[in-house]
Amino acid sequence: MTFIIQSEVLAADEISERMGLQPTNVVDKGAPTSWRNPGPAQRRHTTWELASSLPEDAEPAAHLEALLPLLEPRSSALRQIRGTGATAFWSCFVTAKPTGNMLWLEPDVLSRLGQLGAALEFDIYDSDGD
Repeated sequence: MTFIIQSEVLAADEISERMGLQPTNVVDKGAPTSWRNPGPAQRRHTTWELASSLPEDAEPAAHLEALLPLLEPRSSALRQIRGTGATAFWSCFVTAKPTGNMLWLEPDVLSRLGQLGAALEFDIYDSDGD
């Protein structure tokens, strides 16, 4: 689970300063869109990422519970960052089989997510080897 801020205006260090957090990963505006095929195409925005430190196989709700306390006190800063035209969202890679092909989030977690005003994206893959 990763919380992502993308901005065409703000650099990663500006986002970090406003959020009062250091990211776990950054891709700068102007970087090649593909590291495997670095041609003329460049990223039009900076991507600032804060990833969960839990093991990858932890439930999505557990990742959210680990990250929300870091981000909730910074909701005002996040609103200001979004006010510059930046987007913010949660990105979660899920392998279907371990979850039983279902995801479950309790209403209190959904409410907390809603208060931050960031979309939640699940990238779901089938884990069946066939």
